Amino acid sequence: AGGDTTAQLELRFARDVLGLEPDAVVIEAGINDLKAIGVMPYRSSALIENTIKRLKFFVDELQRKHIPVVLITIIPPGPIELSRRLLWSDQILPAVETVNRAIRSWDGPELFVDDADLALVEKGQVRKAYSNDALHLNERGYQALAPMVEDAVRRAVSSVAKGNY
Repeated sequence: AGGDTTAQLELRFARDVLGLEPDAVVIEAGINDLKAIGVMPYRSSALIENTIKRLKFFVDELQRKHIPVVLITIIPPGPIELSRRLLWSDQILPAVETVNRAIRSWDGPELFVDDADLALVEKGQVRKAYSNDALHLNERGYQALAPMVEDAVRRAVSSVAKGNY
């Protein structure tokens, strides 16, 4: 659901993901965890560590169940609008980069990592033309990301059909 953190996703993961017995799963999560650095800068290390830990938990659980997973790196924030600046921190973008480095290093059977930066990012931020605000893509942003995700989903579902597990 919109606005969820990885902790909230973890609470409903068994029911809303594993319980549906999907052929493949697409995950893009973590920015809502990391934006909390703006109000809790003293917890930035823990927020980064816990985000990585939970994303890895989702991947590991899906792989354990032989469910291919498409993991999209965290989409970096775009330009920060005035209404968000009071609760924002310059530590958020480096935190996103840290988590994304971890994600990019993961490998395993039927794990498809899609680097959102390749489709959406310019100079470390989401291109302004692709965002409604700092954290949300607009239609053009989703259109730019879609071919990469569609290809990964095709490969994931194809691997199931071929019995690569």
